[in-house]
Amino acid sequence: MDEDRPGAPRSAIAAALLNLTGLGLGYAYLGRWRRQALHLVGTAVLVALAFATGAAALPWLWVAVTAGWLGWMAVDAARLARRRHTPARHLSAVAGTLVLVGALVTGFVLYSAAGARAYADAAAARDRGDCAAAVDGFGQVTGRYELTLSPDVARADAGRAECTAFLAAGDAAGRGGYVEAVRLYGDLRRAYPDSPLAPFVDADLSRTLQEWATALRGAGEYDEAVRVYRDLLVEVGDGPEAAGVRASLAEASVEGVDALRAQLATLTGQPRVDAVRSGIDALVAVQRELADTPSAAGAAQGLADLYAAANTQAATGLWCEALPVLDHVVTRTDPEAAGIVAAAVVDRPAALFGCGLQEYAAGAWTEAAAAFDQLVAGYPDHPQRAQAQADAIAARAAAVQGAALPALPGPFAGDTPGSIPVTLHNDNPAEVRVFVVGPTAHEFVLPGCPTCPASYATDAEACPSLEGRPSQRLTLPPGDYTIISRYPTTNPAVQTSNVQSGFEYSNCLYVGP
Repeated sequence: MDEDRPGAPRSAIAAALLNLTGLGLGYAYLGRWRRQALHLVGTAVLVALAFATGAAALPWLWVAVTAGWLGWMAVDAARLARRRHTPARHLSAVAGTLVLVGALVTGFVLYSAAGARAYADAAAARDRGDCAAAVDGFGQVTGRYELTLSPDVARADAGRAECTAFLAAGDAAGRGGYVEAVRLYGDLRRAYPDSPLAPFVDADLSRTLQEWATALRGAGEYDEAVRVYRDLLVEVGDGPEAAGVRASLAEASVEGVDALRAQLATLTGQPRVDAVRSGIDALVAVQRELADTPSAAGAAQGLADLYAAANTQAATGLWCEALPVLDHVVTRTDPEAAGIVAAAVVDRPAALFGCGLQEYAAGAWTEAAAAFDQLVAGYPDHPQRAQAQADAIAARAAAVQGAALPALPGPFAGDTPGSIPVTLHNDNPAEVRVFVVGPTAHEFVLPGCPTCPASYATDAEACPSLEGRPSQRLTLPPGDYTIISRYPTTNPAVQTSNVQSGFEYSNCLYVGP
């Protein structure tokens, strides 16, 4: 039919109602085919835009747009019917149109009901932890049922995102990506704290931590396994799983110490100390925090075994190498470690003495003196204290002269170990440090003589008189002595003296030419 020529009689009401379908049927009824095609395309564009933009997120906007579009089509059809067609009262056409519109309304109601059922089924699947089914169901609601404009669409979108994250966490755990899985489960908790899925997140997180800790133990990464078990213990709280987790935590701690003990033979210095510290910490924690576990019963023996393995260097004469471990153990204040602390307190002085001799023999006289001095200061009642004090003086004397002494002295016995008088005088304004080492050892500082010259042009001029010179009197046993004097601004002077019974000796110290 020519759309510009007046047509046959038509009902304006029927045309308007038919266009309320959105399919342009009113235009078809009027014979306006091009107009129907144009508006049918318009309806299709609106439907496509609604799907593409998530119409359910702005339902009132899309209700208004749809109402406006259908209203326009109804009004336009009625207008055309009145202007270009002879009015007619086609009751049958109106009735048929009402039936068609009613069918479309019924279809939309059924469509909405199907969307609601799909959402309910998906939500039920999520609530029972079946997120694979829930994702599919929620996807239907946000897909084919988008145009219901129901609030269920937004809820389905959120549910699908939650279940997708839950499945991603499970997939990460399944392929051994435990770090990623734990992070994803944590993100889920923070994002959906009150979700029906929360109990399943808790259960899966606990299972993931358990699997992770077991894998770490199998790989020999005991420190990390202990950390993960502790996280798992926080997860299970006081629940029925707690006893098993505590037992596993204690076992992993002991296994880690066993591994450290086996490694000690390859470690020296600070790494060895760090390993011992870590092992003691672990076994103390087992006794203190996990006393109700089977592993706790052997923790005390574990400490003893660890100490024995750590102290093998002393047993083989590597005294200096043994000291760092002993230095650490004697500082421990844990009651659980009291047994190995007592053992270290006994072993350390012998190690200090042995280290002093070891360093002296190697020409490290300053280090030797430091080791001897530690024994002297820290163990006043030790039987080797007097010998260590004498050896410390000898080591400092060797360091001053830059050479070892002929022999190490006997035990220190003060300034009167014998009966032969030996007096040393200072004939210089500066103070002088004096070492006398032979069968015995002595170290002292003579104050300066304010009236004495700073130096003498010849040795014959030195010490014209000993009157008023600062002095120190010793009584020594007979033997050969090395006497070393050191002024602050000069090189040390070294003398040797054979001290014999029946004589009295005087020695004047000065700065010569």
